[in-house]
Amino acid sequence: MANEDRPRSYVPGGTPPNWQLLPVHTAQSLRLYIEKGARPSSFLEAVLTDDLQRSIATADRSNAAKLVEIVGFLQEYAPQGCWGSAENFKAWIDRGGLDG
Repeated sequence: MANEDRPRSYVPGGTPPNWQLLPVHTAQSLRLYIEKGARPSSFLEAVLTDDLQRSIATADRSNAAKLVEIVGFLQEYAPQGCWGSAENFKAWIDRGGLDG
């Protein structure tokens, strides 16, 4: 297994994320955002910036059905400071994510 394919925890002392909790396309986009600071879809941007109204308005069917799980995933596995406000979101992209 290549090093970049090995599960890694994004929080000190945490467990590696369970990507299977999320729709596949959401997991891929969120992983790139967390690791590389890649700008995600408008739906994920709304979730990451804590904009519930826009999250609901931009969610596709699979994300709408999993919105609670997506937020729970962030609480459990996402690094502190990468989500929760527009300022955190912008700063995370500017720094290039965890790998930046």
